[in-house]
Amino acid sequence: MTRFGSLLRYSVASAGVCNIIWQNFMSVFCLTGTSMLPTLSESDVVVCDRRWWKQVLEKGDIVVARNVRDTGTLVCKRVMARSGDLVLVKTGFVEVPEGFVWLEGDNSLDSYDSRNYGPVPVEMVQGRVVLRIWPLSRLEAFKRSD
Repeated sequence: MTRFGSLLRYSVASAGVCNIIWQNFMSVFCLTGTSMLPTLSESDVVVCDRRWWKQVLEKGDIVVARNVRDTGTLVCKRVMARSGDLVLVKTGFVEVPEGFVWLEGDNSLDSYDSRNYGPVPVEMVQGRVVLRIWPLSRLEAFKRSD
């Protein structure tokens, strides 16, 4: 095999492995909107761990989930409550059902979230935000508090 052929073969194999990793384990998202200010800003680029299902989502986790109103779009919100937790809303307390989470934006004045549409099925969560990679001046890992 020629040197070019070997290089091409390894390049294609590497691209395939990278694609599998990004599709199944990690994803990159560019954020829009201001619902997560001041934690995350519009145009921030974040990396999500798509293996979240191997862990239990915890209160405080920042996640990317399918939009309840438009499942073709994604939203970035914080897990505020999990199954069995009680959440205080305008009309009283709501218990988060089994298999659901309560998601809210950090910017409560400009966030359309569970306060508007209620609990979100866990299956709609696409991943847990673990790293902001852009802008570089705000590079940050989002670790869970122990």
